[in-house]
Amino acid sequence: MTFSDEGAVCISVQKGTYERLQAVIRDLGVDSVTDFLVGIAEGNFGVYDMSESSNEDFAHEQEVQEEAINYDQEVKKLCVLHFFKEPRYVVDMSRYRGMIDMVSGLDTKVREGLDKYLDESKILSDIYLKVRNHFQLGAFAACLHGEWIESRDSLPLLPSVADIDGRFQIEMEDVYRRADHTVAKRIEQGTP
Repeated sequence: MTFSDEGAVCISVQKGTYERLQAVIRDLGVDSVTDFLVGIAEGNFGVYDMSESSNEDFAHEQEVQEEAINYDQEVKKLCVLHFFKEPRYVVDMSRYRGMIDMVSGLDTKVREGLDKYLDESKILSDIYLKVRNHFQLGAFAACLHGEWIESRDSLPLLPSVADIDGRFQIEMEDVYRRADHTVAKRIEQGTP
């Protein structure tokens, strides 16, 4: 991007601001401030008007986004409480361990792999993440990508214990469905 002397733009920044701007620009995948300015001119980046008239709108958007992030944190706290602090949920893979124990001559590596696959604490942690992600808005990730939550009214109510119980059951049934197939298949592959 070149400017004629008449159309030149002079931007003055405080000490340290330019370096912070460079770091932010690099995070966006742009090599230089000049390339960033060219990108803005070409419409590749959104620019917020920080004039007085838009300050209120921007502040409102920021406030709503912060509420959405707080919502995500509250969902996380609820799930941690029910999954790990109380704990309300138990994963029982004993049925599959019994299937493995009944097989004689099962390859040692297959047995060890199945033991890892049936690790109840790992399964519980995986289910926790799926349940938590199901109820979270992903507001923090959306904010990082420049997306905005429409309004406070678009935030759902926090999930109830019954909601979390129901989602746990759905995820647990999926674990059992996959284990039915996987354990039988691995036992078949690991026996002479």
